[in-house]
Amino acid sequence: MYRSSFVRFAQKAGHQAAAVQVAKKHVAKGQVAVPPPQVSTMANVRNIISEGLRHVYHGFRLFFINTRLAWRYSRQLKRGVALTRRERLLLESSTKDLLRLVPFSFFIVVPFAELLLPVALKMFPGLIPSTFESESQGRNRVFGDALGTLRARQRVMEFVSATALATFNSDQQEVIRRSVVGDTITPKDIRLIAPFFSRTGPFSVYEIPDSIAVGLGRIVGVYRWYHSLIPTTFAARSLRGRIIQKYHTIREDDRIMRMEGIDKLDDEELVKANVSRGMRWTETPDTLRVQLEWWNSLSRDPVVPYNTLFWIKPTRYSLRKSMNSLPIEQRRQMLGIQNMPESVRSSLEALCETVDSVRNIEEEPITADKIAEKVAVHHGQRQDG
Repeated sequence: MYRSSFVRFAQKAGHQAAAVQVAKKHVAKGQVAVPPPQVSTMANVRNIISEGLRHVYHGFRLFFINTRLAWRYSRQLKRGVALTRRERLLLESSTKDLLRLVPFSFFIVVPFAELLLPVALKMFPGLIPSTFESESQGRNRVFGDALGTLRARQRVMEFVSATALATFNSDQQEVIRRSVVGDTITPKDIRLIAPFFSRTGPFSVYEIPDSIAVGLGRIVGVYRWYHSLIPTTFAARSLRGRIIQKYHTIREDDRIMRMEGIDKLDDEELVKANVSRGMRWTETPDTLRVQLEWWNSLSRDPVVPYNTLFWIKPTRYSLRKSMNSLPIEQRRQMLGIQNMPESVRSSLEALCETVDSVRNIEEEPITADKIAEKVAVHHGQRQDG
């Protein structure tokens, strides 16, 4: 019975293939047009359901694998066995996924509750465990987190620019200007302005105003929703201690990374390491590795306070060159166009669309005035057209 069914299926497939060949011959002769194949609505629904089930299956499969490994690493840690950086990060992420699985399982156990999952994820982006997150979802989440701190970064850089205008010399002011416009920042540039970020400098965590301390807490990633419920003075007092703790945590991670070797990090680990340090992470793996090398060389420099690296980030390429490797939608997200006024948004939209047409970026430095001039020229050409 199975053999006869297979034979009938093969014969049917052969007849369909022959019919397609005959139709193509008629099309070549100009006799008849073959309509494009249409997929039924039921087939689309089946594909969506099958893809969703496959996604959930692989998410749970990876979740249980990570949980088993995390259990093994936790027992090693209890016995006094030192863990590698990769093992320690997996243990931390698996523990967070276990805590996230409690509310997330509600949408899987309750019938038709998965229809409300997009709404819940929109309200609580950190609800879904990392094993159920696709690559595009993870990338969009990181972009969303960056947009969430956009206003805080603007406020902090305005404070830096105003202070630099009053106390810095011309060379130091140029470093701040290049950092504001997203230009290349080398270790030499950071060493030039490092003394101002010491414990007694104007940019010390204990010397900055309370509002700037709250903004720095958002940038570093220690700001929580309940900080908005208390006065700024008390929130800043709590955030200053959390910021220092974050500095110590990342500094310890720097030490382990140097000990194990930055060259051993894979692409995903490079992205996560740059994201956790607030550096640009949309670059190629080689560029991300260079930025981490710069960061580690500066963190070991006794002349450079560690606080400096969280205000002025080492950057290998300018923002304009980094945007070349991104699609237009992510360029808009990178610039935070959605949250800007219409007058500014139109010029930045033109910049996003024309960044690929700029040649020889490395041959001449791109300043803020030149960017504005080219955007204005392009905007005038569009109006003339």
